[in-house]
Amino acid sequence: MDLFATISTFLSNLVVRRLGDRAAARHSVRKALPWSSVEKVSGRAREILEKSSVGEGSIERTMAHLCEQLPDMKLSTIEGFVHGAAEMNPEQARAICGALGASYDYLWRGDGRPFYAEDEYPPLVKDYFSLFLGDGIEAVLFVRGDQMPHVGYVVLKYDEFRYRVLPHRWHISRENGHGGSLALSELARLSENIHKTHSYSAVVRGIEASSKIAEGVLDGELHPRSLWAEKYKPSHWWDDLADIDHLRPCANKYSSLYDQEFFAAQRLIKWVREVG
Repeated sequence: MDLFATISTFLSNLVVRRLGDRAAARHSVRKALPWSSVEKVSGRAREILEKSSVGEGSIERTMAHLCEQLPDMKLSTIEGFVHGAAEMNPEQARAICGALGASYDYLWRGDGRPFYAEDEYPPLVKDYFSLFLGDGIEAVLFVRGDQMPHVGYVVLKYDEFRYRVLPHRWHISRENGHGGSLALSELARLSENIHKTHSYSAVVRGIEASSKIAEGVLDGELHPRSLWAEKYKPSHWWDDLADIDHLRPCANKYSSLYDQEFFAAQRLIKWVREVG
């Protein structure tokens, strides 16, 4: 009886091992990721699509945009990715991120933030103007937060879903040390170049947005479309900032348009230029 039980156990284990190895082999051929990782990638894909669909958009419109931009990817495939019914590969993940301005490292590995810029060599502010002259840019957007320290930055818009948030952060307020004041002077110089030049095709505009939203976009947590999902107001702050002596005809309106922090930032720019 003991010998029979031993033989039965041995054969049973052998069969289970054989069948298990074959199943594992089939699984490895079919899948590049374990199910737990597939589910995580699916959840991050869903998060990216939902955050890309803020404002007047919808996740269905975002999926349709992906189909337009990625003709090799069917709607049913994208839905499968989002709901965990299908597994994407790295090339598909890169393509989706490219079409939505999202972070591949975040989607594929869970590193960083959904829309964090992945510039290996971030451009310097002095090179921003040459970026504005690039092909395919619909608009250049100067963003200022509505609360202290009034964060400011630049966003390039390529289409309805694809944006590039340029990395430099300014404080458009008195909250600047020497380095921050020098940076404000660089921003004013950039504004002056735009004011004098009309050889670019992109629309240049500015807005004042909720600081919470503005900083969320700059930090890569939110899609830039979020800037229009909440209350905001158009503003020429980026242009008027360079008018440090208030010589332009519109200068008499500044007091009704801007707070004292804006004027403090102008004084810092003037101080930098006076001290050389």
